[in-house]
This record gives sequence, structure tokens and C-alpha cells, in this order.
Amino acid sequence: MLKNIKKDKKALSLYILAGIFFFVYSFLSFGTFGEPMRFNSPDETANYFFAKKLAETGEPFYTEDQNLRANDVIHPRSTKSIDGKVVPTSFLGMIIFYGFIAKILGTWVIPFLTPLIAVIGVLFFYLFLKNIFEEKVAYLSSIFLFFIPAYWYYSSKAMYHNVPFLVLLMVGFYLLSIQLKDKKRGKYIFFSGLFIGLALTFRLSEIIWIFLVLFVIGFYYFNKIKTKKILLFGLGLLLPLALMFFYNSILYSSPFSSGYVNQNNQDQNKSIFVSIYNLILPFGFNIKAIIKNFLNYFLFIFWFFSVPAVVGFFVALKGKVAKKKKVYLVSYLALAVFLLVYYGSWQIKDNISFSSVTIGNSYVRYWLPMYVFALPFISILILKLAKLSILKNKIIYFFIAFFGLVSFNMVFVKGEECVLRVRDNILDYKKEAEQIYNITEEDSVIISRYEDKVFFPDRKVVFFNPNNYGAFEGLVKIIDENRIYFYDKFIPQKDLDYINNKKIKDLGLKVIKLDNYLYEVVKQ
Repeated sequence: MLKNIKKDKKALSLYILAGIFFFVYSFLSFGTFGEPMRFNSPDETANYFFAKKLAETGEPFYTEDQNLRANDVIHPRSTKSIDGKVVPTSFLGMIIFYGFIAKILGTWVIPFLTPLIAVIGVLFFYLFLKNIFEEKVAYLSSIFLFFIPAYWYYSSKAMYHNVPFLVLLMVGFYLLSIQLKDKKRGKYIFFSGLFIGLALTFRLSEIIWIFLVLFVIGFYYFNKIKTKKILLFGLGLLLPLALMFFYNSILYSSPFSSGYVNQNNQDQNKSIFVSIYNLILPFGFNIKAIIKNFLNYFLFIFWFFSVPAVVGFFVALKGKVAKKKKVYLVSYLALAVFLLVYYGSWQIKDNISFSSVTIGNSYVRYWLPMYVFALPFISILILKLAKLSILKNKIIYFFIAFFGLVSFNMVFVKGEECVLRVRDNILDYKKEAEQIYNITEEDSVIISRYEDKVFFPDRKVVFFNPNNYGAFEGLVKIIDENRIYFYDKFIPQKDLDYINNKKIKDLGLKVIKLDNYLYEVVKQ
């Protein structure tokens, strides 16, 4: 790839931009670097912890002996305890991949791997698109990819799976495009399967739309498909999945079990048709929710990208469309419709203000492929406008500058979940943790609704679910060996009285105030 880049001035400029944007994407990692490492979400906290654990011990789990007595309640969110063994509940690809790299280079590298992978992804995106569209479209789309808000934001949030998943997928599709372009390059089909399989270990839940896209490609290039190539592709695909199945066996006692569970579909007594429906649409089908989420998280939040993308899609359909472009358009339509229905039917409220439409909501990272693969349509429209206008290239420079400034404002400055605010929050977490460590014992247990990500792994933590007080039934069994604290910044006194008088009184427990937001659970 580097040899091709040196010959290609456009690619060389992208290579230089990649070096710059590595540091841009690493702003959050540099700004919060240093032990204890803290993150803004339980998912990131768990991914970092287990990747580091794998690098240091060779095992992506840890043992909590007290859980054998405490009904397995001592663990943070995004993990679960199975007979005292605490394991991740997320996809294992990032943990395994980052853990192996950190084993070689050191655990310091973990927070910088996603920014590095992200900028490498832009280069492969350019090479991939150049095999399908005109070089100008590929180049402009790749420039836009550097600062499309969703890609920029989640390249900065270093321990989410979404960007590395997408980059690995792009590499796989790029290698597949080479194979389709030149049938003599048979080795590329194996590596295409390998990278797509590796991508699936990062987000196995995306397997349906990925195979849907592969089906579209296979339909249009049926005459180029040979049994040998299918076998090579399948072998490459299965190798990383086999590694994931191996770790599944270690962590969950079965290669086909995982920690990732959809809580909406736990009924074991269901027909085969219901099972298939739940596999394809695990969150159901809700047309009102789909329309609402499409408007909020595609058209409105990123209007400066989405509106040109929609218009550009129809511009791309005009005139005679080459076969490879037609395959791209149909594939994009297939993945976009599927992602809209699949995730759009889900009512996600995981941002700070539940009612706000923000870049930190999970819809944005789940729909990342939909945003990224729409970039050629934006480029087609802008290049068309530049061709028709007397301003020519000035139109292109204007859109690059405009998109860059608006994206910077959205990612870094605007809103409660911008990168600057996240950095400040994480630095506050470190101070907050230090204060609590000074007044709690190393083997103590802290129950918390939101701050488990702040105190773990330096303290044993229990997630407090106000709708389920079962954790106290386990903790009462170890209260003589471990001091148990309760930490909550928002709980009013009336709720504490309710807990003491209605929920834990029969267990012989009560919560008493110690300092600011810290309480202790003691025997009555």
C-alpha cells in the first residue's frame, strides 16, 4: 500500500493528514493519560480493563472470591460474574486484538490504538473508493472522512468497538474490490475474508447486514465466483472467529455463548419462527420509532452532511451507472435500510440528558457505517456543483472548510458530551476517586448507580439498580469481612429513608451518611 501511496500525490497528502489527525484523534487519550486510567462509559472502562488484563496475565477475566458468597453481585457494569469469575459482556475482538498488541508494545499503547487505526482507515477508504468511483470522488470523500463528526468523535473515544470494526471491514472490502477487479490476484480473497472475520469479532451483531452486502456483491459478480475463491474467503473469515470461539469457551463455557445478551429476548420457550424474527429484528419493528430516529440521528443532527448525501445519492443514479457503482449504491441502500430498521426500532436513552439528541447517543455509533459509506454521494454532488459553477474548485474548498468548522464545533465544543467536556469529566473522576480512596479500605465494596466506572478496578464495586435490591441479599453475607459503602450524588433523603425502611430493613441492614455523597451500609 505504501508503494502505491508514494506514486499517488493525492494519497500522499492523505498520508500527511493522517499523521496530523492521529494527534487530533488522540487528544482525549493524551489529555487523560496516566494511571489510574478512567473513561466516560462503563463499556470503555471494561474494554480497557480486560485488554490490559489480557496483556499482563494472558487471561481476559479476573476472579472475585467474595462473589462465591455474595451471589455474584460484585462487578461493574458491562461485566458479569459467573461463579466468582468476572468476564466481559461485550464483544471480545477489541479485548483480544488490543490485548495482544499491548502484550508486545506495553499497555500504554492501548488508548492510542483506535486513533491510529482510524487514520489508517482513511487511507484504505481512499484506495477502496478509487476502485469504484472516479479518483476525485475517492479523494474528496476521504478528506471528509477525517472530520465527519461521528467518525471523529468515536475515533477519539478510544475504547469503543465501532471505529476499529468499520476500518477492518473497509480493509476487507478493499481487498475484495481488488480481487473483483483483477481475478489473477487470488490471494486477496483469503485476506479479504480474514479482515471481515476480524471485524466481526469486534461487532458480531453486524453480521446480517455484512452478509447482505456480500450477497449483493455475489449477485452482480456471480460469473466471477469460483468454488476455490469461496473456500479461501470462508477460511479467512473463520480464522479470527475461531479465536473468538476459543475465548468464548474459556469465559462462558461454550464456544457459541457470549457475554453480549439482548435483554429483550430472554424467553426460552419460543418457536423457530419467533427465534428467527428475534435474530433479524431483536428490538422489534417500530415504524414510528424508525422515522423519528432517522430524522433525529441522520437528517437533523448532521444536516450539513446528511442533506447533501441524500441529494448526492439521487445525483449518482442519473445517467448510465457503471456496474461497480451500481453494486455500491445497492449495497449502501441494503445496509442503510437494515441499520435503520434494526437499531431505529430500539428506544435508546443512554446519553446524559435522556431527551436530548446528542452525538454521544448510541444511535450515532451504531449508524457509523451509514454515515461513512454515504460520503461518496456528498462528493459526487459537490464535484457536480463545482463543474457547473464559475467558482470551480473554490466551491470544493468552501465545503471542506465549512464541514471542518461545523464538525470541530460539534465534536469538540458544543454540547454536554463534546470531547472537551468528556476530558474534564474524566479528570474530575480521577480527583473524585482519589478522595474516596483516602477514606475507604482497599478491600471495601462500593455500591453506586453511576460511579462504578470511577472506582473500578481499585475498589470492588456493585451496580445499584433502584428497581432491584437483590444485591443487598448477597452483600449481607460478606458484611462482616468487608466494609460496604454506598455512593450516590443524586439520591434524596426520602429515597434513603425508603431504602432503609422498606427494602433492606428485613435483611438487618441500614444506610448511614458519612461524608458528602458517601454512605455506609451497616448492620442495624
